[in-house]
Amino acid sequence: IKYSTAHCMLREEKYDGAINTYDAFLKEFPNSPQKANALYDLAWAYLGKKDENRALDYFQQAARQTKDAHLKADALFRLGEAQYAREKYDQAAQFYSQITALDAALESVDFADKAYYKLGWSLEKLGKKQQALEAYQKVAEKNPDSAVAADAILRAALMLKEMNKHADAVKALQSLVAKPGLEKQLLAKAHFHLAESLRSLKRWGSAINTYRLLTQPDAGFEPAYHVYYGLGVCAFELNAFADAHNAFSRVIELTETETAAKAQLALGETLARQKKYAEAGREFLKAHILYGYPQWKTKGLLRAAQCFSQAGEKERAAKYLKLIVDQFPKSKEAPEAGKLLAN
Repeated sequence: IKYSTAHCMLREEKYDGAINTYDAFLKEFPNSPQKANALYDLAWAYLGKKDENRALDYFQQAARQTKDAHLKADALFRLGEAQYAREKYDQAAQFYSQITALDAALESVDFADKAYYKLGWSLEKLGKKQQALEAYQKVAEKNPDSAVAADAILRAALMLKEMNKHADAVKALQSLVAKPGLEKQLLAKAHFHLAESLRSLKRWGSAINTYRLLTQPDAGFEPAYHVYYGLGVCAFELNAFADAHNAFSRVIELTETETAAKAQLALGETLARQKKYAEAGREFLKAHILYGYPQWKTKGLLRAAQCFSQAGEKERAAKYLKLIVDQFPKSKEAPEAGKLLAN
């Protein structure tokens, strides 16, 4: 009766009464089969009172006491979530791993898919990419219909990208975008990273087709300038210079970030590839004048000087080479600028 009374109080959010009644129950029946459930309920009562530390203590007691694998997994998951929220990723991973071990031993327990998913996040935060990848992959393997399965596939693909395993990333992302009913933003992210991996594999045409899906008005991908930069690079590699010029120009319209500075340089390269050296030099100069990113400023000056030299404007070229040597002597471009000046 006491256990039932306490449980009713908990459901009615009468937390102090529930705590007192559970405590009395545990003192009177220390060996009750319902002991672990009472400890678990006490944890929720303390959460209701915003006393997280006491709640976590009772979740730990419940996890130790229970023989019910599902209750144990539930309590361990709450403990993992608390440590993850506190950015104690190593401790969080330990709790999530206990659930995955339970799942492996019993074939299936509640919270297993979420535990693998959050284990992946925890390991990723700890820089353990291979282990994070394996955890993410396990989610879809265990339950492809899980609410977190699609995002786990995306996270796994991102791990593969970071490990430069772009062919494997493409396979994972192609399987993801083929899933029906994907949430719009998740689908957009998947298409973007698919395009990026295709670009890394130099599959320029396939990358362009995928990027273009994200230029549609309802595509839902932000920031869009990343898409246009990728389109520009692929078009450039295919010698589709008008398309490259349009894409890089769109980047510059959309942002003033470092990507805009890179796009400005890419505009110069697009013209240089067509041997329009004077025009290219002017575009390269803009990277120096309009943007405050040191590495791109000096690269812009060097490429401007090289293009003006090829256009026959030797004095103008020498002016910019001297500017690099005098004002940016520690830049990566300074030795090359000095060499060109000497010649």
